[in-house]
Amino acid sequence: MTPLRQPRVLFVILCVALTTIYLTWWTAYAKVHQSERFVPLPAGRPLERPDLTLRVISVAQAAQLTASDGGEPARPDPGTVWVVATMEVVRHAEDVLFICSPTLVSTDQRQWSTNTPTTTRALHCESDAVVTGQPYRYEAVYSVPTRAVSTVAGVALLDGSDVSRTPLLTPPG
Repeated sequence: MTPLRQPRVLFVILCVALTTIYLTWWTAYAKVHQSERFVPLPAGRPLERPDLTLRVISVAQAAQLTASDGGEPARPDPGTVWVVATMEVVRHAEDVLFICSPTLVSTDQRQWSTNTPTTTRALHCESDAVVTGQPYRYEAVYSVPTRAVSTVAGVALLDGSDVSRTPLLTPPG
C-alpha cells in the first residue's frame, strides 16, 4: 500500500467506527425514551399535581358488569375480562379540564385504555361533572385478556409532554 493510501483507509475506518458508535448510542437512547417509564407510588398514595389529585380506591376484575338502570349486564369479549378501577379525583384548577381516561398498566409495561361498556354504570365519568375542589368518584372500565389480568400493576395518567417517569397508582392494601 502506498503511503498516501494508508491515511485514507484509516480515515474511512474511523468514520465507519464513529458512525456505528453514534447509531448504537442513538438507538439505545431512543428505545429508552420512546416507551413510557413508570415509577410505582406506595399503595393507596394519590397522584398530586398542581391541577389535580387522583387516588385509586380499588381495582377488581369482573366477568360481567351490572347495569345501574337494571338493564342487561355487559359481558366482555371472549378471552377477556373486565377490570374496573374505582378512582377519586379532585380538580384544583378551574381552567384545566380533567379527561376521564387513565391507562391501566401491567408489570410487563403493556397498557390498556378505558373501554366503554354497552351498559350504564352508576359511577361513569363525565369530564364536565368534575367540579373544582370537590371529590369526584368514578369507575374506569378496561377489557383485559384473561391471560394478562394477573399482571395488572396499576393505573397511570399518561402525559406525553413530560419525559420524566410516570407515577403508577395502586389501590390501598
